[in-house]
Amino acid sequence: MKQQTSILFSILLFLLSFSSKAQVEVGLQFDTGGNPIHGYFDPLSFSSTVSVSKSLGRYIPGKVYDIEGNQSQYLMSYYDTKLYKKSAQGFIGKLDPKRYTSLMIGQDSFFVAQNIHFRGKLKKRKTYVQFVAEFDSTVFAKIYTFGIGGLIYQTYIAKKYEDEIWEEIHPKKKSIDLMVDHFFSKYDNVIAQSDSIKETNGGYISYLGFQYDENSNLDDNEVAGLINIAHMSQMYNDDEKVYYNDHFKEVKDVSIAKYYSKVKGIFKGYYTKQYYTLDDQLVYEIDYKNNSMNVLHGEYFMYYNGKIAIKKNIENNKVMDGDVYKDGKLIYIYKNVEFDFEGNITKCLFDFGQGRDFTGTFDFNDPFDNTMKQITVEKGLIKKITFTHDEQLKKYHVKYPKNLKFNRIGSLFQKYIEDQFFVFYDVYHPLLVKFNIDLDGYARSYQILNKVNEKFDAKVDEFIRSEILNGGTNNVTLSPKSSKEDAVLEVILPFELSFQKQSWFIYNRPDNYYKPEPINVLKVNQVPLPTF
Repeated sequence: MKQQTSILFSILLFLLSFSSKAQVEVGLQFDTGGNPIHGYFDPLSFSSTVSVSKSLGRYIPGKVYDIEGNQSQYLMSYYDTKLYKKSAQGFIGKLDPKRYTSLMIGQDSFFVAQNIHFRGKLKKRKTYVQFVAEFDSTVFAKIYTFGIGGLIYQTYIAKKYEDEIWEEIHPKKKSIDLMVDHFFSKYDNVIAQSDSIKETNGGYISYLGFQYDENSNLDDNEVAGLINIAHMSQMYNDDEKVYYNDHFKEVKDVSIAKYYSKVKGIFKGYYTKQYYTLDDQLVYEIDYKNNSMNVLHGEYFMYYNGKIAIKKNIENNKVMDGDVYKDGKLIYIYKNVEFDFEGNITKCLFDFGQGRDFTGTFDFNDPFDNTMKQITVEKGLIKKITFTHDEQLKKYHVKYPKNLKFNRIGSLFQKYIEDQFFVFYDVYHPLLVKFNIDLDGYARSYQILNKVNEKFDAKVDEFIRSEILNGGTNNVTLSPKSSKEDAVLEVILPFELSFQKQSWFIYNRPDNYYKPEPINVLKVNQVPLPTF
Protein backbone atom coordinates (compact mmCIF):
# COMPACT_ATOMS: atom_id res chain seq x y z
CA MET A 1 0.00 0.00 0.00
CA LYS A 2 2.87 2.36 0.83
CA GLN A 3 4.44 1.73 -2.57
CA GLN A 4 1.12 2.35 -4.37
CA THR A 5 0.69 5.64 -2.48
CA SER A 6 4.17 6.73 -3.49
CA ILE A 7 3.47 5.92 -7.14
CA LEU A 8 0.16 7.82 -7.10
CA PHE A 9 1.84 10.81 -5.47
CA SER A 10 4.54 10.81 -8.14
CA ILE A 11 1.97 10.66 -10.91
CA LEU A 12 0.14 13.61 -9.34
CA LEU A 13 3.36 15.61 -9.24
CA PHE A 14 4.00 14.61 -12.85
CA LEU A 15 0.66 16.04 -13.90
CA LEU A 16 0.84 19.16 -11.76
CA SER A 17 4.33 20.06 -12.90
CA PHE A 18 3.28 20.65 -16.50
CA SER A 19 2.51 24.31 -16.80
CA SER A 20 1.76 25.91 -20.14
CA LYS A 21 5.11 27.74 -20.13
CA ALA A 22 8.41 26.49 -21.52
CA GLN A 23 10.11 28.23 -18.59
CA VAL A 24 9.55 26.73 -15.17
CA GLU A 25 10.46 27.91 -11.66
CA VAL A 26 12.48 25.15 -9.99
CA GLY A 27 14.50 26.95 -7.29
CA LEU A 28 18.21 27.25 -6.63
CA GLN A 29 19.29 23.77 -7.73
CA PHE A 30 22.18 21.90 -9.31
CA ASP A 31 21.94 18.98 -11.71
CA THR A 32 23.89 15.83 -10.89
CA GLY A 33 26.91 17.16 -12.77
CA GLY A 34 27.13 20.25 -10.60
CA ASN A 35 25.67 22.56 -13.23
CA PRO A 36 23.73 25.36 -11.47
CA ILE A 37 20.05 25.84 -12.25
CA HIS A 38 19.49 29.44 -11.28
CA GLY A 39 15.88 29.51 -10.14
CA TYR A 40 14.33 28.64 -13.49
CA PHE A 41 14.56 25.97 -16.15
CA ASP A 42 15.48 28.03 -19.19
CA PRO A 43 14.93 25.99 -22.40
CA LEU A 44 17.11 28.28 -24.53
CA SER A 45 20.25 28.06 -22.41
CA PHE A 46 20.23 25.03 -20.12
CA SER A 47 22.71 22.30 -21.05
CA SER A 48 23.12 19.23 -18.86
CA THR A 49 26.52 17.97 -17.74
CA VAL A 50 25.46 14.52 -16.50
CA SER A 51 22.29 12.86 -17.73
CA VAL A 52 20.43 9.63 -18.46
CA SER A 53 20.51 9.65 -22.23
CA LYS A 54 19.40 7.62 -25.18
CA SER A 55 22.03 7.46 -27.92
CA LEU A 56 21.23 6.74 -31.56
CA GLY A 57 24.87 6.50 -32.57
CA ARG A 58 25.57 8.59 -35.63
CA TYR A 59 21.88 8.53 -36.61
CA ILE A 60 19.50 11.45 -36.07
CA PRO A 61 15.72 11.61 -36.58
CA GLY A 62 14.76 13.24 -39.85
CA LYS A 63 12.32 13.70 -42.70
CA VAL A 64 12.86 13.04 -46.40
CA TYR A 65 10.88 14.20 -49.46
CA ASP A 66 10.81 12.28 -52.74
CA ILE A 67 10.41 13.73 -56.23
CA GLU A 68 6.61 13.47 -55.93
CA GLY A 69 6.68 15.52 -52.73
CA ASN A 70 5.80 12.60 -50.45
CA GLN A 71 7.25 12.79 -46.94
CA SER A 72 8.76 9.88 -45.00
CA GLN A 73 10.45 9.80 -41.61
CA TYR A 74 13.58 7.84 -40.77
CA LEU A 75 16.68 7.79 -38.67
CA MET A 76 19.27 9.35 -40.96
CA SER A 77 22.98 9.99 -41.09
CA TYR A 78 25.29 12.22 -43.10
CA TYR A 79 28.54 10.29 -43.19
CA ASP A 80 31.56 10.57 -45.49
CA THR A 81 29.66 13.15 -47.59
CA LYS A 82 26.82 10.68 -48.22
CA LEU A 83 23.30 10.58 -46.78
CA TYR A 84 21.86 7.36 -45.35
CA LYS A 85 18.51 6.29 -43.94
CA LYS A 86 17.85 3.48 -41.49
CA SER A 87 14.59 1.53 -41.62
CA ALA A 88 12.61 0.28 -38.64
CA GLN A 89 14.05 -3.17 -39.35
CA GLY A 90 17.60 -1.82 -39.20
CA PHE A 91 18.31 -1.86 -42.95
CA ILE A 92 20.59 0.97 -44.09
CA GLY A 93 20.31 2.50 -47.53
CA LYS A 94 21.97 5.44 -49.27
CA LEU A 95 19.71 8.31 -50.29
CA ASP A 96 19.75 8.86 -54.05
CA PRO A 97 19.57 12.55 -55.10
CA LYS A 98 17.71 11.44 -58.25
CA ARG A 99 14.88 10.10 -56.08
CA TYR A 100 14.86 12.29 -52.96
CA THR A 101 14.86 16.05 -53.48
CA SER A 102 15.31 17.31 -49.92
CA LEU A 103 15.51 16.21 -46.32
CA MET A 104 15.93 17.38 -42.77
CA ILE A 105 18.27 15.76 -40.23
CA GLY A 106 17.49 17.07 -36.77
CA GLN A 107 17.16 20.78 -37.47
CA ASP A 108 19.57 20.90 -40.41
CA SER A 109 18.38 20.59 -43.99
CA PHE A 110 19.88 19.25 -47.21
CA PHE A 111 18.53 19.58 -50.76
CA VAL A 112 19.53 18.60 -54.27
CA ALA A 113 21.47 21.10 -56.38
CA GLN A 114 23.25 20.84 -59.74
CA ASN A 115 25.30 23.07 -62.03
CA ILE A 116 27.67 23.99 -59.22
CA HIS A 117 30.79 25.95 -60.12
CA PHE A 118 33.20 24.20 -57.82
CA ARG A 119 37.02 24.30 -57.71
CA GLY A 120 37.24 25.70 -61.23
CA LYS A 121 34.89 23.14 -62.79
CA LEU A 122 31.16 22.92 -63.44
CA LYS A 123 29.59 20.10 -61.40
CA LYS A 124 26.49 19.17 -63.43
CA ARG A 125 25.30 16.04 -61.64
CA LYS A 126 22.71 16.24 -58.89
CA THR A 127 24.36 16.64 -55.49
CA TYR A 128 23.12 17.01 -51.93
CA VAL A 129 24.10 20.34 -50.40
CA GLN A 130 23.34 21.75 -46.95
CA PHE A 131 20.93 24.63 -46.62
CA VAL A 132 22.38 27.69 -44.83
CA ALA A 133 20.05 30.63 -45.46
CA GLU A 134 17.59 32.13 -47.95
CA PHE A 135 16.81 35.82 -48.38
CA ASP A 136 16.78 38.53 -51.06
CA SER A 137 15.90 35.92 -53.72
CA THR A 138 19.17 34.16 -52.96
CA VAL A 139 19.92 30.74 -51.48
CA PHE A 140 23.15 29.97 -49.60
CA ALA A 141 24.37 26.43 -49.00
CA LYS A 142 27.39 24.26 -48.17
CA ILE A 143 28.87 21.49 -50.27
CA TYR A 144 31.11 18.78 -48.83
CA THR A 145 33.66 16.72 -50.79
CA PHE A 146 36.56 14.38 -50.16
CA GLY A 147 40.04 15.77 -50.60
CA ILE A 148 43.63 14.63 -50.36
CA GLY A 149 44.30 12.15 -47.58
CA GLY A 150 40.61 11.39 -47.05
CA LEU A 151 39.86 14.77 -45.49
CA ILE A 152 36.42 16.27 -45.98
CA TYR A 153 36.27 19.75 -47.45
CA GLN A 154 33.45 22.27 -47.00
CA THR A 155 32.73 25.17 -49.31
CA TYR A 156 29.95 27.75 -49.29
CA ILE A 157 27.94 28.23 -52.47
CA ALA A 158 25.21 30.69 -53.45
CA LYS A 159 22.70 31.27 -56.25
CA LYS A 160 20.11 33.89 -57.03
CA TYR A 161 16.77 32.51 -58.17
CA GLU A 162 17.33 33.67 -61.75
CA ASP A 163 20.91 32.39 -61.98
CA GLU A 164 21.65 29.08 -63.70
CA ILE A 165 24.85 28.27 -61.82
CA TRP A 166 25.74 27.98 -58.14
CA GLU A 167 28.87 29.99 -57.40
CA GLU A 168 31.37 28.96 -54.76
CA ILE A 169 32.36 31.50 -52.13
CA HIS A 170 35.76 31.49 -50.50
CA PRO A 171 37.64 34.02 -48.40
CA LYS A 172 40.09 35.18 -51.05
CA LYS A 173 39.69 38.90 -51.38
CA LYS A 174 38.81 38.81 -55.07
CA SER A 175 36.07 36.24 -54.53
CA ILE A 176 34.67 38.10 -51.53
CA ASP A 177 34.49 41.37 -53.48
CA LEU A 178 32.60 39.66 -56.32
CA MET A 179 30.24 37.96 -53.87
CA VAL A 180 29.50 41.16 -51.97
CA ASP A 181 28.86 43.04 -55.20
CA HIS A 182 26.52 40.33 -56.50
CA PHE A 183 24.63 39.33 -53.34
CA PHE A 184 25.10 41.99 -50.64
CA SER A 185 25.54 45.33 -52.38
CA LYS A 186 22.75 46.96 -50.35
CA TYR A 187 24.25 46.03 -46.96
CA ASP A 188 26.87 48.55 -45.87
CA ASN A 189 27.68 46.53 -42.76
CA VAL A 190 28.52 43.47 -44.87
CA ILE A 191 30.72 45.55 -47.17
CA ALA A 192 32.56 46.96 -44.15
CA GLN A 193 32.99 43.52 -42.61
CA SER A 194 34.25 42.03 -45.88
CA ASP A 195 37.06 44.60 -46.01
CA SER A 196 38.67 42.94 -42.99
CA ILE A 197 38.87 39.48 -44.59
CA LYS A 198 42.39 38.32 -45.39
CA GLU A 199 43.51 35.64 -47.79
CA THR A 200 44.16 32.40 -45.92
CA ASN A 201 47.55 30.75 -46.02
CA GLY A 202 46.33 27.17 -46.42
CA GLY A 203 44.01 27.62 -49.40
CA TYR A 204 40.45 28.76 -49.57
CA ILE A 205 38.60 25.57 -48.64
CA SER A 206 38.06 24.74 -45.00
CA TYR A 207 38.80 21.09 -44.31
CA LEU A 208 37.24 18.97 -41.60
CA GLY A 209 40.04 16.65 -40.55
CA PHE A 210 42.15 16.79 -37.43
CA GLN A 211 42.17 20.59 -37.66
CA TYR A 212 38.42 20.86 -38.10
CA ASP A 213 37.84 23.35 -35.30
CA GLU A 214 40.53 25.76 -36.46
CA ASN A 215 39.54 25.69 -40.11
CA SER A 216 35.81 25.65 -39.51
CA ASN A 217 36.05 28.69 -37.26
CA LEU A 218 38.15 30.48 -39.88
CA ASP A 219 35.58 29.77 -42.56
CA ASP A 220 32.61 30.66 -40.36
CA ASN A 221 34.18 33.89 -39.17
CA GLU A 222 34.64 34.94 -42.77
CA VAL A 223 32.09 33.60 -45.23
CA ALA A 224 29.33 32.44 -42.86
CA GLY A 225 29.74 35.66 -40.90
CA LEU A 226 28.97 37.73 -43.99
CA ILE A 227 25.93 35.59 -44.83
CA ASN A 228 24.74 35.75 -41.23
CA ILE A 229 24.96 39.51 -40.79
CA ALA A 230 23.27 40.12 -44.17
CA HIS A 231 20.45 37.74 -43.25
CA MET A 232 19.90 39.38 -39.86
CA SER A 233 19.99 42.82 -41.51
CA GLN A 234 17.30 41.73 -43.97
CA MET A 235 15.13 40.37 -41.16
CA TYR A 236 15.59 43.60 -39.20
CA ASN A 237 14.75 45.81 -42.20
CA ASP A 238 11.62 43.77 -42.99
CA ASP A 239 10.61 43.38 -39.31
CA GLU A 240 10.34 39.67 -40.10
CA LYS A 241 8.94 37.27 -37.49
CA VAL A 242 9.99 33.68 -36.88
CA TYR A 243 7.48 31.46 -35.05
CA TYR A 244 8.05 28.68 -32.48
CA ASN A 245 6.02 26.04 -30.68
CA ASP A 246 5.84 25.72 -26.90
CA HIS A 247 9.22 23.94 -26.88
CA PHE A 248 10.86 26.83 -28.80
CA LYS A 249 11.16 24.76 -31.94
CA GLU A 250 10.52 26.72 -35.13
CA VAL A 251 7.20 26.13 -36.85
CA LYS A 252 5.84 27.37 -40.16
CA ASP A 253 2.21 26.90 -39.17
CA VAL A 254 1.36 30.00 -37.17
CA SER A 255 -1.81 28.36 -35.84
CA ILE A 256 0.29 26.04 -33.61
CA ALA A 257 2.84 28.69 -32.61
CA LYS A 258 3.29 29.89 -29.02
CA TYR A 259 6.15 32.37 -29.49
CA TYR A 260 7.77 34.51 -32.15
CA SER A 261 11.09 36.30 -32.50
CA LYS A 262 12.41 39.24 -34.45
CA VAL A 263 15.71 41.08 -34.74
CA LYS A 264 15.74 44.16 -32.51
CA GLY A 265 18.87 45.75 -33.92
CA ILE A 266 22.24 45.26 -35.60
CA PHE A 267 25.23 46.62 -33.71
CA LYS A 268 29.01 46.52 -33.99
CA GLY A 269 30.05 42.95 -33.32
CA TYR A 270 26.60 41.62 -32.38
CA TYR A 271 22.89 41.69 -33.14
CA THR A 272 19.97 41.40 -30.72
CA LYS A 273 16.92 39.15 -31.00
CA GLN A 274 13.73 39.49 -28.98
CA TYR A 275 11.34 36.61 -28.30
CA TYR A 276 7.67 37.23 -27.48
CA THR A 277 4.52 35.31 -26.65
CA LEU A 278 1.83 35.65 -29.29
CA ASP A 279 0.16 38.33 -27.17
CA ASP A 280 3.41 40.37 -27.43
CA GLN A 281 4.80 39.76 -23.93
CA LEU A 282 8.60 39.88 -23.97
CA VAL A 283 10.21 36.55 -22.94
CA TYR A 284 13.85 36.88 -24.06
CA GLU A 285 16.25 39.49 -25.34
CA ILE A 286 19.49 37.88 -26.52
CA ASP A 287 22.68 39.06 -28.20
CA TYR A 288 24.32 36.92 -30.91
CA LYS A 289 27.70 37.32 -32.52
CA ASN A 290 27.70 39.01 -35.91
CA ASN A 291 30.50 37.13 -37.61
CA SER A 292 29.47 33.60 -36.61
CA MET A 293 26.33 31.50 -36.74
CA ASN A 294 24.39 30.62 -33.59
CA VAL A 295 26.96 31.99 -31.14
CA LEU A 296 25.65 33.76 -28.03
CA HIS A 297 27.78 36.80 -27.30
CA GLY A 298 26.81 39.78 -25.18
CA GLU A 299 23.83 40.21 -22.87
CA TYR A 300 21.09 37.64 -22.26
CA PHE A 301 17.81 38.61 -20.58
CA MET A 302 15.00 36.24 -19.65
CA TYR A 303 11.61 37.50 -18.47
CA TYR A 304 9.02 35.59 -16.45
CA ASN A 305 5.44 36.85 -16.19
CA GLY A 306 6.61 40.07 -17.80
CA LYS A 307 9.35 40.79 -15.22
CA ILE A 308 13.12 40.39 -15.40
CA ALA A 309 14.12 36.90 -14.21
CA ILE A 310 17.68 36.30 -15.43
CA LYS A 311 20.43 38.50 -16.76
CA LYS A 312 23.65 36.94 -18.07
CA ASN A 313 26.83 38.16 -19.70
CA ILE A 314 28.06 35.71 -22.32
CA GLU A 315 31.30 35.47 -24.29
CA ASN A 316 31.40 33.05 -27.23
CA ASN A 317 28.65 30.82 -25.79
CA LYS A 318 30.22 30.82 -22.29
CA VAL A 319 28.21 32.37 -19.46
CA MET A 320 30.66 34.54 -17.52
CA ASP A 321 28.36 35.92 -14.80
CA GLY A 322 24.73 36.69 -14.11
CA ASP A 323 21.97 38.05 -11.89
CA VAL A 324 18.92 36.08 -10.73
CA TYR A 325 15.59 37.79 -9.97
CA LYS A 326 12.21 36.84 -8.56
CA ASP A 327 9.23 39.05 -9.39
CA GLY A 328 11.71 41.64 -10.62
CA LYS A 329 13.67 41.68 -7.31
CA LEU A 330 17.37 40.74 -7.32
CA ILE A 331 17.94 37.53 -5.29
CA TYR A 332 21.65 36.84 -5.86
CA ILE A 333 24.49 37.24 -8.34
CA TYR A 334 27.01 34.70 -9.56
CA LYS A 335 30.26 34.46 -11.49
CA ASN A 336 31.59 31.43 -13.38
CA VAL A 337 35.35 31.36 -12.91
CA GLU A 338 36.42 27.95 -14.24
CA PHE A 339 35.40 25.83 -17.24
CA ASP A 340 36.47 22.39 -18.47
CA PHE A 341 37.79 21.68 -21.97
CA GLU A 342 34.22 21.23 -23.26
CA GLY A 343 33.15 24.58 -21.86
CA ASN A 344 31.12 23.17 -18.95
CA ILE A 345 31.11 25.20 -15.74
CA THR A 346 33.36 23.69 -13.08
CA LYS A 347 33.41 26.54 -10.55
CA CYS A 348 30.65 29.04 -9.86
CA LEU A 349 30.91 31.67 -7.11
CA PHE A 350 27.71 33.00 -5.51
CA ASP A 351 26.99 36.28 -3.76
CA PHE A 352 23.78 36.46 -1.71
CA GLY A 353 24.62 39.93 -0.41
CA GLN A 354 27.48 38.96 1.93
CA GLY A 355 30.14 39.35 -0.77
CA ARG A 356 31.69 36.81 -3.11
CA ASP A 357 34.41 35.82 -0.61
CA PHE A 358 31.94 34.92 2.15
CA THR A 359 32.54 31.68 4.09
CA GLY A 360 29.96 30.17 6.44
CA THR A 361 26.43 28.74 6.71
CA PHE A 362 23.32 30.88 6.47
CA ASP A 363 19.56 30.50 6.05
CA PHE A 364 18.17 31.20 2.61
CA ASN A 365 14.43 31.39 1.96
CA ASP A 366 14.34 30.21 -1.64
CA PRO A 367 11.53 32.27 -3.20
CA PHE A 368 11.25 29.96 -6.22
CA ASP A 369 10.16 26.83 -4.35
CA ASN A 370 9.20 28.47 -1.00
CA THR A 371 11.71 26.38 0.95
CA MET A 372 13.97 27.51 3.81
CA LYS A 373 17.43 26.18 3.01
CA GLN A 374 20.68 26.14 4.93
CA ILE A 375 23.50 26.94 2.53
CA THR A 376 27.14 26.27 3.35
CA VAL A 377 29.54 28.46 1.36
CA GLU A 378 33.32 28.53 1.19
CA LYS A 379 34.66 31.73 -0.37
CA GLY A 380 31.54 32.02 -2.51
CA LEU A 381 31.52 28.36 -3.57
CA ILE A 382 28.41 26.46 -2.43
CA LYS A 383 29.43 23.22 -0.72
CA LYS A 384 26.16 21.92 0.69
CA ILE A 385 22.46 22.71 0.85
CA THR A 386 20.19 21.15 3.49
CA PHE A 387 16.52 21.73 4.28
CA THR A 388 13.56 20.13 6.03
CA HIS A 389 10.41 19.06 4.22
CA ASP A 390 7.49 17.23 5.87
CA GLU A 391 9.63 16.91 9.01
CA GLN A 392 12.29 15.07 6.99
CA LEU A 393 15.87 16.31 6.76
CA LYS A 394 17.10 16.47 3.18
CA LYS A 395 20.50 17.12 1.67
CA TYR A 396 21.07 18.51 -1.77
CA HIS A 397 24.20 17.35 -3.60
CA VAL A 398 25.83 20.33 -5.24
CA LYS A 399 28.57 18.33 -6.96
CA TYR A 400 27.99 14.96 -8.58
CA PRO A 401 29.29 12.38 -6.07
CA LYS A 402 31.08 9.36 -7.50
CA ASN A 403 28.99 6.95 -5.43
CA LEU A 404 25.73 7.93 -7.12
CA LYS A 405 25.03 5.06 -9.52
CA PHE A 406 23.51 6.58 -12.63
CA ASN A 407 25.38 4.47 -15.19
CA ARG A 408 23.10 1.50 -14.54
CA ILE A 409 20.03 3.67 -15.03
CA GLY A 410 21.51 4.88 -18.31
CA SER A 411 21.97 1.29 -19.54
CA LEU A 412 18.39 0.42 -18.62
CA PHE A 413 17.04 3.55 -20.33
CA GLN A 414 19.04 2.82 -23.50
CA LYS A 415 17.26 -0.55 -23.76
CA TYR A 416 13.87 0.63 -22.51
CA ILE A 417 13.16 3.21 -25.19
CA GLU A 418 13.38 2.12 -28.84
CA ASP A 419 15.36 4.02 -31.46
CA GLN A 420 12.32 4.36 -33.71
CA PHE A 421 10.43 6.23 -30.99
CA PHE A 422 12.44 9.37 -31.83
CA VAL A 423 11.58 9.22 -35.52
CA PHE A 424 8.12 10.53 -34.69
CA TYR A 425 8.66 12.51 -31.48
CA ASP A 426 11.07 15.44 -31.30
CA VAL A 427 13.28 15.71 -28.23
CA TYR A 428 15.57 18.76 -28.20
CA HIS A 429 15.75 19.65 -24.50
CA PRO A 430 16.58 17.72 -21.34
CA LEU A 431 13.70 16.63 -19.12
CA LEU A 432 14.63 17.41 -15.51
CA VAL A 433 13.54 14.92 -12.84
CA LYS A 434 14.04 15.52 -9.11
CA PHE A 435 14.50 12.36 -7.02
CA ASN A 436 14.34 11.87 -3.26
CA ILE A 437 16.73 9.05 -2.30
CA ASP A 438 16.44 7.44 1.14
CA LEU A 439 19.32 6.23 3.33
CA ASP A 440 19.16 2.80 1.68
CA GLY A 441 19.76 4.35 -1.73
CA TYR A 442 16.25 3.90 -3.17
CA ALA A 443 14.31 6.60 -5.01
CA ARG A 444 11.09 6.88 -2.99
CA SER A 445 9.51 9.80 -4.83
CA TYR A 446 10.20 12.04 -7.80
CA GLN A 447 8.95 15.10 -9.60
CA ILE A 448 9.21 16.00 -13.27
CA LEU A 449 10.09 19.68 -13.35
CA ASN A 450 9.57 20.72 -16.98
CA LYS A 451 8.21 19.39 -20.25
CA VAL A 452 9.94 18.42 -23.47
CA ASN A 453 7.55 16.39 -25.60
CA GLU A 454 4.27 14.94 -24.39
CA LYS A 455 5.11 11.40 -25.55
CA PHE A 456 8.72 11.52 -24.34
CA ASP A 457 7.69 12.96 -20.97
CA ALA A 458 5.18 10.15 -20.51
CA LYS A 459 7.77 7.57 -21.60
CA VAL A 460 10.28 8.82 -19.03
CA ASP A 461 7.58 8.78 -16.34
CA GLU A 462 6.72 5.19 -17.29
CA PHE A 463 10.42 4.23 -17.14
CA ILE A 464 10.87 5.77 -13.70
CA ARG A 465 7.85 4.00 -12.26
CA SER A 466 8.96 0.70 -13.79
CA GLU A 467 12.73 0.75 -13.30
CA ILE A 468 13.69 3.31 -10.63
CA LEU A 469 10.93 4.06 -8.12
CA ASN A 470 11.36 1.90 -4.99
CA GLY A 471 14.03 -0.13 -6.82
CA GLY A 472 11.86 -1.02 -9.81
CA THR A 473 11.93 -4.46 -11.41
CA ASN A 474 15.73 -4.75 -11.09
CA ASN A 475 16.14 -3.54 -7.49
CA VAL A 476 17.96 -0.40 -8.64
CA THR A 477 19.54 1.84 -6.03
CA LEU A 478 20.91 5.25 -6.87
CA SER A 479 23.42 5.30 -4.03
CA PRO A 480 24.89 2.59 -1.77
CA LYS A 481 23.73 2.24 1.82
CA SER A 482 26.10 4.40 3.85
CA SER A 483 26.20 5.39 7.50
CA LYS A 484 27.87 8.62 6.39
CA GLU A 485 24.60 9.89 4.94
CA ASP A 486 22.55 11.61 7.64
CA ALA A 487 19.73 12.87 5.42
CA VAL A 488 17.60 11.92 2.46
CA LEU A 489 19.36 12.92 -0.76
CA GLU A 490 17.66 15.14 -3.29
CA VAL A 491 19.15 15.08 -6.79
CA ILE A 492 18.11 16.40 -10.19
CA LEU A 493 18.76 14.07 -13.10
CA PRO A 494 18.16 15.13 -16.72
CA PHE A 495 16.77 12.63 -19.26
CA GLU A 496 17.52 13.38 -22.91
CA LEU A 497 18.35 12.23 -26.42
CA SER A 498 22.06 12.59 -27.11
CA PHE A 499 23.63 13.31 -30.50
CA GLN A 500 27.14 12.40 -31.54
CA LYS A 501 29.10 15.45 -32.58
CA GLN A 502 28.88 16.02 -36.32
CA SER A 503 31.14 18.43 -38.19
CA TRP A 504 28.27 19.50 -40.42
CA PHE A 505 25.94 20.71 -37.64
CA ILE A 506 24.73 24.27 -38.17
CA TYR A 507 21.47 24.52 -36.27
CA ASN A 508 21.51 21.61 -33.82
CA ARG A 509 25.07 21.53 -32.58
CA PRO A 510 25.46 18.71 -30.05
CA ASP A 511 26.56 20.98 -27.20
CA ASN A 512 23.93 23.67 -27.85
CA TYR A 513 21.26 22.15 -30.03
CA TYR A 514 18.56 24.21 -28.35
CA LYS A 515 19.58 27.33 -30.29
CA PRO A 516 16.44 28.65 -31.98
CA GLU A 517 17.95 29.69 -35.32
CA PRO A 518 15.59 29.57 -38.33
CA ILE A 519 15.44 27.13 -41.21
CA ASN A 520 13.44 28.54 -44.08
CA VAL A 521 11.47 26.88 -46.85
CA LEU A 522 13.62 26.84 -49.99
CA LYS A 523 11.86 28.43 -52.94
CA VAL A 524 14.47 27.98 -55.65
CA ASN A 525 13.16 25.52 -58.28
CA GLN A 526 10.16 24.90 -55.99
CA VAL A 527 12.10 22.34 -53.94
CA PRO A 528 10.11 21.66 -50.72
CA LEU A 529 12.37 21.66 -47.69
CA PRO A 530 11.07 19.84 -44.62
CA THR A 531 9.36 22.13 -42.14
CA PHE A 532 8.78 21.90 -38.41
